[in-house]
Amino acid sequence: HHTECQKYFQSFAELFDIKKHFSFNTRIAIVEPRGDNWYVEAEDGRSGIFKGVVIANGTLYKPNIPQFEGNFDGEIVHSSEYKSAGMFDGKRVLIVGAGNSACDIAVDAVHRAKSVEMSVRRGYHFVPKYILGKPADSIGGKFELPVFLKKRIDKILVRALMGRPEDFGFPEPDHDLYESHPIVNSLVLHHIGHGEIPVRRNIDKMEGKMVYF
Repeated sequence: HHTECQKYFQSFAELFDIKKHFSFNTRIAIVEPRGDNWYVEAEDGRSGIFKGVVIANGTLYKPNIPQFEGNFDGEIVHSSEYKSAGMFDGKRVLIVGAGNSACDIAVDAVHRAKSVEMSVRRGYHFVPKYILGKPADSIGGKFELPVFLKKRIDKILVRALMGRPEDFGFPEPDHDLYESHPIVNSLVLHHIGHGEIPVRRNIDKMEGKMVYF
């Protein structure tokens, strides 16, 4: 749970006494190269030389709400606002997109909503969360293989474990495995395969509470 992640980060910072290096609510005025290092100066006048600089400007900070023809009179909720599956109780829910957040929310919603459907524009590659009881990414990292060979083996393994996304109603992916972030979810295809989450194509237009595909 995210509260456990927060406690872990805080306890790590306290154990290794790294909080003394933090400067919260501080604006940076200057970042410029100095030889093999970087000179950084804050607006309050503090400055320092650092080996590296990471600019984490939050590309996903602002919700991206897709625009469609027409107007929708129902409730529109972005994944950043999602807190609990209880918000879906008794509602007909349309999940727009099939990224990792969308698939996680769809799996939650299917247990509470009156109905759940997904609208997708393109195909995705799905990989299991666990292989032989271990997180999938921890298995792959144990073997040093050339990229082309690893991709070929992983594609065969993923196909054997997850099947073809097209067989579940998704468009065929227009990219190869690992060329875009895969969907790490072992349950969404299960529910789709059982007819609990129909997959529809891209939205054409909206009128009132009606959605046309």
